[in-house]
Amino acid sequence: MKTKKEIIVVLLMIIFSVSIAAQQRVVISDKDNQQAHPSAILELVSDDKGFLLPRMTEDEKNAIIDPAESLMIFNTESICIEIWIDGSWRNFWCSPIGCTGFENASSSTGFLLEDPYNDGKDYELVEINKQCWFAENVNIGSRINVGSNQGEDCSDIIKWCYDNDSDNCDIYGGFYQWNMAMCGSTTEGAQGICPDGWSIPTDDDFEKLEGYLDSTYDYGDPQWDINGDFRGNDAGAKMAGNSDLWEDDDLTGHAEFGTSGFDVIPGGLLMNHGSSANMGRRAYFWTSTDHDLADDARATNRALFYTETKVRRSTEAIRTHGMNIRCIKD
Repeated sequence: MKTKKEIIVVLLMIIFSVSIAAQQRVVISDKDNQQAHPSAILELVSDDKGFLLPRMTEDEKNAIIDPAESLMIFNTESICIEIWIDGSWRNFWCSPIGCTGFENASSSTGFLLEDPYNDGKDYELVEINKQCWFAENVNIGSRINVGSNQGEDCSDIIKWCYDNDSDNCDIYGGFYQWNMAMCGSTTEGAQGICPDGWSIPTDDDFEKLEGYLDSTYDYGDPQWDINGDFRGNDAGAKMAGNSDLWEDDDLTGHAEFGTSGFDVIPGGLLMNHGSSANMGRRAYFWTSTDHDLADDARATNRALFYTETKVRRSTEAIRTHGMNIRCIKD
């Protein structure tokens, strides 16, 4: 036997259903006595909440069985609201992505970020798989001798240059300790020393780049999760550029060397004890991803070697070493 409370709930549900059927209009509101607009069968009303579409990956979206005409979802990979029309998913709206807005015919890549640091230097950009990257290394800040601590205060950005020669920074970019590059933040995807609207790329940002470029392993393949070793097949050769700066070996000898426009050059590594290593043979980049064991002395980086066509990933790079920085559009 139903309790009195259960009977009242059932009656209220019946009354509500009858009311909907009679009015053919429904309002969901956090306000009292709100009425649906006469032109709408359903109206949502709120001052501080929104309407949330189902959020799905590409695979999850494609797993929907027999989608109804005009079914809508938000694709978390393409960053698009999509609608099912005439037997296929179509983009209804997409977030502006890639290098839209930075088109410049005078740029070798077709895109240019003009004087972002107000120091007279423009930066070439490259669009790869809807990501917009710097196509050259960041070179901003005051030079101090290699091995001296740079700190983390971005009101006074500090950099190292190979052989303590500022002319080398003009070629290879500045070298930054992780804390300096991140401006003291430990948040993945932080702006760091990048211009407004840009950020230090995450480990995943690099994986998306590598997986797109590699001829064998797509993004999401377990290959890209390998740590402390080279991964993929030929993404490194495609990411590299300017063969005149690289020592000849497997990297420069690959048929697709330099084809991506990412244009990695071999600045080497500047170490915290003051020495320099591997100019012409290696390139190192910081990510904004912290060390996965919460070790505040280490972080995640990327490296290209002249003897490899692959890309090396390490989550245990020493933060006080100096590496190059590429920025990615937020």
